[in-house]
Amino acid sequence: MAQGLVGAVRGIGADTVVVIGGIQWSKDLSWAVDAPLTGDNIAYAAHIYPGDSASNWDHWFGDFARTHPVLLTEWGFADAPTDAP
Repeated sequence: MAQGLVGAVRGIGADTVVVIGGIQWSKDLSWAVDAPLTGDNIAYAAHIYPGDSASNWDHWFGDFARTHPVLLTEWGFADAPTDAP
């Protein structure tokens, strides 16, 4: 689906950066490891919330960020662990 949206944006002549979010409230980009989007000027977004353990960050977006541009476009914090939405 995301590849189709990139195609639609490019189809109208836009060459600006397209930012694609992950799944599960945009925290998980692991789907893109085996199937990154094709084209130029594509970046990915990840969101991290208080209940999202840092031990999962590499799986969710860190490994992918080693080879693709990833922006942390939303994050939250708490003094004590809480359940993520």
